[in-house]
Amino acid sequence: MGGPARLSLDRGDRVRLEVSSDAPEEVHVHGYDLVREVGPGRPARLSFRARLEGIFEIELERSQTKIASLEVRP
Repeated sequence: MGGPARLSLDRGDRVRLEVSSDAPEEVHVHGYDLVREVGPGRPARLSFRARLEGIFEIELERSQTKIASLEVRP
């Protein structure tokens, strides 16, 4: 709905994500190599420090659905 989210923050900021899905999936934050299981009634929660600069894709791995772009600025 409306396409992938665009998240922008500065290097060193804390990132907190909560992802819900109506089907079993894996949430993957590319570049940071973070993976969490998500599914009905089981949201995935990720919290990490934005230490790498650039633009990173966040996707549901199994369906290859891009859900967000994470931009980390210097």
